[in-house]
Amino acid sequence: DRGDTPAAANDSRRRQRHVIETLAGFAAFLFLAFLRVPMAFAMGIVGFVGVGYMLNFRVASAMIGQVTYETGLSYTLSVIPLFILMGELLFRTRLSQSLFSGIAPWMSFLPGRLFHTTVIGCSMFAAISGSSPATVVAIGAIIMPAMVAQGFPKRFGAGVIATSAVIPWAAAIFVATSLDRKST
Repeated sequence: DRGDTPAAANDSRRRQRHVIETLAGFAAFLFLAFLRVPMAFAMGIVGFVGVGYMLNFRVASAMIGQVTYETGLSYTLSVIPLFILMGELLFRTRLSQSLFSGIAPWMSFLPGRLFHTTVIGCSMFAAISGSSPATVVAIGAIIMPAMVAQGFPKRFGAGVIATSAVIPWAAAIFVATSLDRKST
């Protein structure tokens, strides 16, 4: 008995229909993305049409306001601009420059002192500000001209800065997963 009952056949058709609907939604999203529709609008349009198709368009219309309101009040999304503001304040008050001035003498014995200073400075700045994007903006404005002046390619300097800005987060994730006794 392979389970060829009417209920099993209905379940199989339902799963196939869900896969087709998912692929159609993904294709519609990619189509809108290739038309250069902003991602938020593309996801919103596909979500609206998907909910309208699955339930009805009255429910989808009601959800637009609710989802927009709840997303706007999200703590996570409200914190991001504040972290960027903190990074900008640290940059404008020259505290980030003082951070590098304090680290540079400790790296004087290493070859590639500028890059070691960048890695440590970005890691510390990201840990202080709590934002990798703010770190890249604030530190990049200080260090990138120095790297270019020493003849390093911009892409290499950008890679060092961007990679160094995520080091505190990688360490935090490692510690959190090891405390939870999960594999990293």
